[in-house]
Amino acid sequence: MFGKKNQDKLANSQLIEKIAKMNLTEMRSYIKNNMKDLALSVEGANEVMKKLISFDEKTQAYFIKNDDMDIKKKKAFELFIAVLTNKHINMENYRISSKIFRNL
Repeated sequence: MFGKKNQDKLANSQLIEKIAKMNLTEMRSYIKNNMKDLALSVEGANEVMKKLISFDEKTQAYFIKNDDMDIKKKKAFELFIAVLTNKHINMENYRISSKIFRNL
């Protein structure tokens, strides 16, 4: 029983680490479930949403900046919509998405 919880925590931490290194195109492939080595999960969809609104303390900047090219902003918004329309979603995703709309 305890071994399964530890395995789940290890798998979640590995998933978070992989998503942290992804760019927009890779995150979109993950959300569309096109990655063969990484299956889509609720936790993964939550991490993608968190990364979209993340604030980096070192650079003092958000993942998507005001001066980014329009195509990057468009891809980020399409990814945002793809996450919200995905079947692997829970209330945490909606809470994260509401933060985005409050900051607009």
